[in-house]
Amino acid sequence: MCRVYVIVGFFVCVASIPTASPCIWGREARGVGEVRLPESALRKRALKVVMPAFPKDVEIRGVTGVVVAQLEIDTSGEVSQVRVLQAPAPAVQQAVEEALKRWRFKPCSVGGSEVKVRGKLTFYYVIERGQAMVRNPDQMPRTN
Repeated sequence: MCRVYVIVGFFVCVASIPTASPCIWGREARGVGEVRLPESALRKRALKVVMPAFPKDVEIRGVTGVVVAQLEIDTSGEVSQVRVLQAPAPAVQQAVEEALKRWRFKPCSVGGSEVKVRGKLTFYYVIERGQAMVRNPDQMPRTN
């Protein structure tokens, strides 16, 4: 069981959260209206994923980089807000916003009540061997 404590708007988990449902807690968390999930847990809760496009004009110019987006998911699992925090070009920012608005997630509950979820997602815009592609963190090579 994960004990959740609210400390100045943040959640502190003592013990482990079950990986199958990372935001379902018991009655200790009653009254909580929103939870924040790490990227890995957020991606596991995704029911519908739409990868962002790589805009042609950005590809032609050879622009690459990292996009970090913060999103809010409502109690039904729909994306209610997208805010791109970092992007290598305005066209890339727009492509990510459009794609993330189409994502759907498994609703999250705390103490039996549905709650909003906030989290960040990262996308890598890369060009390898002349091929432009968008990758998520799991698709990127690991460096030690």
